[in-house]
Amino acid sequence: MHRIRLLLAGPQLIVDLIDRLIGKVPDFDIVDKVPVDQGLARRARTLRADVVLAGASDDMPATRIDDVLFELPNLKLLTLAPDWASATLYELRPHATLVPGLSREALVDAIHSAVSVTSSQQRSTTDAP
Repeated sequence: MHRIRLLLAGPQLIVDLIDRLIGKVPDFDIVDKVPVDQGLARRARTLRADVVLAGASDDMPATRIDDVLFELPNLKLLTLAPDWASATLYELRPHATLVPGLSREALVDAIHSAVSVTSSQQRSTTDAP
């Protein structure tokens, strides 16, 4: 089983709540909890994170999202709405995917979907002649 490496980013209280919500999912490894700052992409690279889960979209301005994704094009970045009612998945593709009706299950499914798309894309690229 591929373990998904998650980097939680945001204020300490928020990342602790997220950790309590999804930290015990069997195929998730929470690799660190960090603030949203200029070192986020470097930290994600060092820890080989598959997904960065940011505490709230207010904590993750669009320029920071762009910077992180351009530096780490295979990374998935998931930001929670400030009211925790939804999340947005960002990828280095020309779209963002809304995750409506946010619940523990919806959040876990969004992370699994994001990583499985990347894994299947990487396999098809490496399997090509």
